[in-house]
Amino acid sequence: MTPRTILQNEQIRRLKKEHIKSVALELFAEHGYHATSISNIAKNASISKGLLYNYFESKERLLKSIISDGFDKIIVSFDPNKDGILTQEELIFFINSIIDMMQKDKSFWRLYMSLLIQPAVHDSKIVEEFRDKASFVFKMLTEYYVRKGSKDPESDITVLHMVMDGIFFNYLYDDEFPIEKIKKIIIERFV
Repeated sequence: MTPRTILQNEQIRRLKKEHIKSVALELFAEHGYHATSISNIAKNASISKGLLYNYFESKERLLKSIISDGFDKIIVSFDPNKDGILTQEELIFFINSIIDMMQKDKSFWRLYMSLLIQPAVHDSKIVEEFRDKASFVFKMLTEYYVRKGSKDPESDITVLHMVMDGIFFNYLYDDEFPIEKIKKIIIERFV
């Protein structure tokens, strides 16, 4: 049997990391970040605790990686043509995309919503790091609402953000939530 190539080893490592993140995401979403131990994650991922630490130096780093992946998906859908100017069509695309992501990956969004209400996590460097990532989103939204003639774009963005969080929360915990109807209302009122 020939030894693995560097590329094969990198692919195995990447797949193992993705598997660990997937298992951790499910456990964090189901039980909460603080109630999920590294031991539980390792056990459910069918690896040793030591091997898990070979991939992620701490539970916080693992959480950061999961959240970073999720935020990267969100940010990619925000300015699809990468011109730095948000158009009406792009905002509609973004709203549709983020709601579609929520429908396809409930575990990530359950984790996200639970983190919003956990002060120890909310006030940590985890959230701070992602605020930095999202700063260009807020800048582009502000410019969009200014072009639309808003007298208070920051408040418009805050209300949109609060409404979206409310939609996520209700959709994730109410199987009867009329998401398509609400999506149309959001687009009518905020675009």
